[in-house]
Amino acid sequence: MAEEIQVKNGSGASVTAEAENLVTNAAASADTSDVTLTVPTGKVWTLKQIAVQLITNATVGARLMRIDITDGTNVVWRKAFGVAAGQTASLTRQYLAASDYLADDTAFDANGNARIAMQQWTLPAGWKIRIYDSAAIDNVADADNIVIFCVLVDQRTEGTKV
Repeated sequence: MAEEIQVKNGSGASVTAEAENLVTNAAASADTSDVTLTVPTGKVWTLKQIAVQLITNATVGARLMRIDITDGTNVVWRKAFGVAAGQTASLTRQYLAASDYLADDTAFDANGNARIAMQQWTLPAGWKIRIYDSAAIDNVADADNIVIFCVLVDQRTEGTKV
């Protein structure tokens, strides 16, 4: 989404241009495989990408990573990463969801990456993005660890014309 902003051109004159306000928002590393980010009060996010890195512990089982977008209460969109075998014990894997990918991966690539396509959601304040292991293999002490969870968004102040 673009909005009109005032900028100075090379000669110093003020001109109107369209621009995005791309911002990366990240959750702190947590000793869990279930993390949520919330759109801050007074902001609107247009979701561009979600990037996650999951490190699994030695507990046996296939982790099945999934994204939920909620209005704070109800799930309005849900999609699982299409890696059929899941992520097993003692591995580090990266997950990327983006609105510009055309196909979903059905397996990890040679570098341990899996990608999925997602819609470009516009989320008002209070809405949530959750990434988690839907199999819930290990979310207790010394659990699997989401060490990176960040979203790239076009962030606006509520009421800003886009």
